[in-house]
Amino acid sequence: MRARLRTLRRGAGLLIAALVATAARAQEIDALAPGDGAAAPGAQRSWIPGVAFLGVGLVEEREASVSSDVRGTFAGATRAVSGGFGGSLELSGPILAPIPGRPRLFAHADVSYLLDPEEPVVNEGAPGLVEVQVVQGTNQRPVAGVQGRGSATRVETQPLVLGAGLGLSFELHPWERRVRLKPSLEWQWQEDLVTSLFGEAESENPADPVRCDFVSGCRTLSILADKAQDFHALGAGLEVELDTGRLGDFVFSVFASSQTYRVLGDRRLELTTVGSWVRELDGQPSARAPTALTSTYEHELWHYRFGVGMRILWRPE
Repeated sequence: MRARLRTLRRGAGLLIAALVATAARAQEIDALAPGDGAAAPGAQRSWIPGVAFLGVGLVEEREASVSSDVRGTFAGATRAVSGGFGGSLELSGPILAPIPGRPRLFAHADVSYLLDPEEPVVNEGAPGLVEVQVVQGTNQRPVAGVQGRGSATRVETQPLVLGAGLGLSFELHPWERRVRLKPSLEWQWQEDLVTSLFGEAESENPADPVRCDFVSGCRTLSILADKAQDFHALGAGLEVELDTGRLGDFVFSVFASSQTYRVLGDRRLELTTVGSWVRELDGQPSARAPTALTSTYEHELWHYRFGVGMRILWRPE
């Protein structure tokens, strides 16, 4: 994790350096166009830092499978919609006079905390803690009544999601309001945790395979394993921002944004775990051969993010 954060810091440094170089060049060539009285030359050449607080949502497709020689192979797919909140730092450079529309170059870096409950992408039976129970009113312990039998592959996106972008901010003034349209190139990093579950029980008495008797009992197997994989994605974003008021040197705005991402690199994760059976009466190892459980997960190629929030800009008049 520390190595990833160091890489992100180096990338952010390069991004800011590129912004500084571009803005410095813009300061040399920037000037008011004839008849443009919307802003003073100093305002056009100014830097505009900002901080934002936002609510975010993430929409992604997931595919998974779970396989064992005991219960067979099962597959499933879901559409996961998760939400959370976050913050963003933004820096806009001076107006780029040579570009039509006279936009500002801007860069931003985001940190989000996502609330994504663990989702059973594929779930067969009711995997969990394996417990052999007596049928009420009898002295029978059928194998079919054992709780916790089943297999599943579950997925959740880890809370920390990072993002960054670089784009152009075009300022419009409809109905005497200041509105900015901000197309951008976007990057996102997220980490998904895949959990593999399995539970099963079998009779230890070959002569009575449907019951867990009180002499031989049953053998049970429980497997719980997980594996994390991070995903990098690039895509396009668009934000619409509206100024709502000013307090001294600070301008307050509201915005809505949407991003479309394409995942880079390998999108598939495979997790294989081997579990050993134990006798449920005494907890000792069973003579039965171990069982392997394999879960696979594939992140779909495209996913989407959206957000709404408020931004505070330092923009002296």
